[in-house]
Amino acid sequence: MSFSSPSYLTKHRNGLYFRIRIPSDLQPIVGFFELKKSLNTRYLKEARPKAIKLASTSHAIFDEFRRRREDVMSGRLSRDTIKKLAHQWLDEALEEERGYRLSRKWDLEELDKRNEQMSMLETDALEDLECCNFKRVEKRADSLLKTEQVEFSKDSREYKEFCAALLEVEARFLGAIRKTGFMQILKEDNTPAQTPQVEQQAPSLTIEEAIEKYIQFKTEGPNPWGASSHKDIPPQLRQFADMIHLKHGKIHINQLTRDHMQSYWKNLQKLPGTRTKRYKGKSLAQLLKMKFPEQDLYKPKTLQTRFNAVRTFLNWAELEGMVDKVSRLNKVLEVPKSKTRTKSQRRSFTEKELKQLFSPEAYSKRYMRKDWHYWTPLLALFSGARIEEICQLRLSDIRQDSGVWYFDINDEGEGKNVKTEAGKRVVPLHPYLINELGFLEFIGKLKKRGYKKLFPDLSPDVKGKYSHAVSKWFTRFRRKQNVGAQEGVSDVTFHSFRHTFITRAKLLDLPRYKVKEVVGHEQGEFSDVTANYEGNYPVETLLNDVVAKIDFHQMLDFSHLLKK
Repeated sequence: MSFSSPSYLTKHRNGLYFRIRIPSDLQPIVGFFELKKSLNTRYLKEARPKAIKLASTSHAIFDEFRRRREDVMSGRLSRDTIKKLAHQWLDEALEEERGYRLSRKWDLEELDKRNEQMSMLETDALEDLECCNFKRVEKRADSLLKTEQVEFSKDSREYKEFCAALLEVEARFLGAIRKTGFMQILKEDNTPAQTPQVEQQAPSLTIEEAIEKYIQFKTEGPNPWGASSHKDIPPQLRQFADMIHLKHGKIHINQLTRDHMQSYWKNLQKLPGTRTKRYKGKSLAQLLKMKFPEQDLYKPKTLQTRFNAVRTFLNWAELEGMVDKVSRLNKVLEVPKSKTRTKSQRRSFTEKELKQLFSPEAYSKRYMRKDWHYWTPLLALFSGARIEEICQLRLSDIRQDSGVWYFDINDEGEGKNVKTEAGKRVVPLHPYLINELGFLEFIGKLKKRGYKKLFPDLSPDVKGKYSHAVSKWFTRFRRKQNVGAQEGVSDVTFHSFRHTFITRAKLLDLPRYKVKEVVGHEQGEFSDVTANYEGNYPVETLLNDVVAKIDFHQMLDFSHLLKK
């Protein structure tokens, strides 16, 4: 059966599903990239009108989210926005539950048991709401507000209202799904209130002027860029303006068309990525007339980064009323599939490569000029932590609980960052690092000397990253040991230690949920209600069930590293 019309119909198992991709500009706000729902039928004739109706509703929701972003950009969430976010989650959760109920047969005993569990959870939620105890939803609220790029003090009224709304809809959802007649529950009318029409501004800003205004907003506004973004993004946007200007002359921001965007898309792929070195002194006009070898052109990842910067700028311009419906413009900026296929994939180190890296002739304190030369690869191998997580550690982050030593990976303190909320975690120290390699003795010496950081001689680069020097050094080191590519992009990097740890845990058949908690990966999908109620494993459990079972010290010869 063909599903080419409409394209948002797909077949799964014995039924038809509606599937629509979330627009790229909304994915950071919504939190996922695709919406999929069962149509409760296997017949195309019945599914098509349902899918068309859902598609229309989805696009209306997308438009509503774009209107909400005005709240986000101003650093606030209005009461109406909070209510709409919460009620939309309730509607979607109920719809998902309907599909789940219809997907199988239920016996009464099984249904009663499930309803009893939902009733207990509902009671807990209502009691917390009554007592204004928001602890159970604070983590979820913080994650959502971070996605929305809004910051509130936990003592502020807005934050408490947001937590209360989350608790309220959670209780309503749990109450609804335990009712036998939940299929007949009427949804509240959540039709978005009519917002007053704002008069369109006159086309007074050129693209260049709009970009400078955007840069000022992201420098002085409520959610300013970090050091890395502030260094990289302005030149990328100014290049976009220069390329439009070169081909089409000076135009106003609201005069942008798909032809302008396609011109930029086409010409950017002609430019060399090594312009500042090998092609220094050439103007943009000169570069566009030249032909370059394939290996000198922008790599797919670089193209995607620059396209994303332009998309984000245009989304802001739409919120400011400078341009209408930028989705049709942003749609042009996609990396060609032929290029994305050539993207190099990182992989784990092989056992042979690990032996080369940690051989007595190459890896010992005698050959390592700095402490981080010696310790960063070992810590990454035995913990699976990311390079930046290791390099930004403070001595106060190395702690003990119930007799277990661990890293507390957090973003507390100047210059510290974690990649995701799940990245904030505790990682037990492998016993081999403590008992055989003397890591705690190393920590003791640093404390006696009055140091605060694990690697005090690592300084942040212009992007605020402490790992820059480590990454550069390790590239030279692995090449010297004939590991990975000798030139250009390699499929093994320092990050391969993380791949190696995770792969070894899989081969040892270690419990996946516990491994994910150790390495800081998200546990559940957005529809995993149970994940919202789960706490973290005790550090002792993570040590015994995951970290202590990683056996690289038995696979490799580390005898030359043992403390004397």
